[in-house]
Amino acid sequence: MNGMQRIVLFLAIVLFCGRTAHSARVPAGPAIQDSLTSMLAGFKAETWTETPAVSPAVLPTVIQPTPTLSGTNAIGASGQEAQALDLRGFLSFWTQDCGNGCGLPQPAAPAMPAELSLPLPGRPGEATSARFERQAALGMTSVLQAKVTAFAVCPRETGSATSGGPAARKVSCPDRYFQIQVEVRGEAEVFCGMSMDEHDLVPFPVLMCAGTSKSEPSRRVGVTLHRKPL
Repeated sequence: MNGMQRIVLFLAIVLFCGRTAHSARVPAGPAIQDSLTSMLAGFKAETWTETPAVSPAVLPTVIQPTPTLSGTNAIGASGQEAQALDLRGFLSFWTQDCGNGCGLPQPAAPAMPAELSLPLPGRPGEATSARFERQAALGMTSVLQAKVTAFAVCPRETGSATSGGPAARKVSCPDRYFQIQVEVRGEAEVFCGMSMDEHDLVPFPVLMCAGTSKSEPSRRVGVTLHRKPL
């Protein structure tokens, strides 16, 4: 409420009180009423509303998955060499029509969660492995099976475990590397693989394998390893 509105309100209260107290002796004259009417004529009634305070938008918290291990030398949070790598990701089966030029691959089934724990070799000349298997139906009669095997290899000729500072002295195989092999059976017979370091392996390897369908030579069938659901 501004200053002029306060003055008008004050005059209205005074006039009302005066009429109530002296109605028997001093009736309100036409001049006073006309003066008040003219004074109020220039004002427009306004409705005042209180605007609620707007709280700042709260963005949802996104928690990024943290790999169990990181770094080429597989040193855990405690500073000690880890005994295994825990890998978590997805495997997808798909088909691709190549009858008249290859179109976009089509999913044969929803992405399947996959995980494995790969033990780590500790001495030169050692190798360890871990595997998982998945399968999906293609149509009414066809089935596609995939077996994924991960290897950790410590070469016979390896670098010194005592060079490179305190962290390197805790690593028994600083030249360790990894390999992923995928074997597909059923509607197609496929084998593929690749070697990688730990940065490509963790948190899950990314790889695609495909072959020609036995029942439809113009169609490809395959599997993909990936880190996020497609």
